[in-house]
Amino acid sequence: MVAWTSLLSLAAVACMAARAEARIFFSEDFEALTEPVSDKWTIATKDAVASIDTTNPKNGKKALRFKVTGNGFGFLTPNTFSPPGNSFFGRINLFVQDFPKKPDFAHFINVEVKGSGNPTLVRPIGGQFIPGETTEFGVGADLGPTGDFTDHKQTVPTTDRKYLCLEWQMRASDNSIQVSIDGVLKPELTINQTSHGGNQVDFIFPQFNNIRFGWQQFQATTDNFDVFLDDIALSTTRIGCNVANGNNGNNNGNNGNNNGNNNGNNNGNKTKVKTTKSKKAKTTTTTTVTTTTTEAPAATGDANANAGAGTGLDAATVSKLTDLLNQMIAVLGA
Repeated sequence: MVAWTSLLSLAAVACMAARAEARIFFSEDFEALTEPVSDKWTIATKDAVASIDTTNPKNGKKALRFKVTGNGFGFLTPNTFSPPGNSFFGRINLFVQDFPKKPDFAHFINVEVKGSGNPTLVRPIGGQFIPGETTEFGVGADLGPTGDFTDHKQTVPTTDRKYLCLEWQMRASDNSIQVSIDGVLKPELTINQTSHGGNQVDFIFPQFNNIRFGWQQFQATTDNFDVFLDDIALSTTRIGCNVANGNNGNNNGNNGNNNGNNNGNNNGNKTKVKTTKSKKAKTTTTTTVTTTTTEAPAATGDANANAGAGTGLDAATVSKLTDLLNQMIAVLGA
């Protein structure tokens, strides 16, 4: 009989291997900057002023601030964007002093993705003011076959003057978008190829090559908007909210590990590890194995062989078990 401790060791190897395969391919926390200038991204504004702000960061000491007048806009756009398999996870911490309360049906966006192959502008994070209800988050799109739509939900209202951790997953296999707020999945905001709020045709992603983060309201207004962005990240796996009070603990651990491993590559001369921005140290725990997320095995194959030693299992069986565990982890993390 194979010892349970050996199976737990295999589970630990599979978990660490899965984490090693995760890749944050863009991140920015603004800590190394004094001006909104970077060789990784550009800023575009109209009737807006961008700055690096020290008065209202979510974590650390700095955030990106857009002070927008009326129908102006402010966006940060990474210089390169080519998500593997046309699928990815994203996260921003967003603070809006006052979301739109007029005019009726005022529509705003915070994240917009576009590409080649079709003209659709995909808007995983945005929303709309609905008279008689409230200002509501909603996933939407424009310009493509499905037309201009925002699939807003009254059960997901916006919140003024508070940082919100906004996460989204965009999956090419079914052209789906899922959104989480402060670590909680909002299933009512999910759309996919055949279920969405637009024209009754299939919703299809373009081949993504451009993404921008920031603020724009489209309907005419004399209001001004004060918007802060912090801890922007794009990854091949879910990143998590990095919540200082310890909620969403497993994702916090992954987030610290991924940001730490990728900070040097993605943030140029920024050497500060992302986890230094949190008020609490982070570890990743499961019901079967407790591990720190500071280091992954150098080679999955070698780790598999070592894990199989003394279990009575040959290398092929160990490999199959590890593959199965990886699949289970992928399902649980989706």
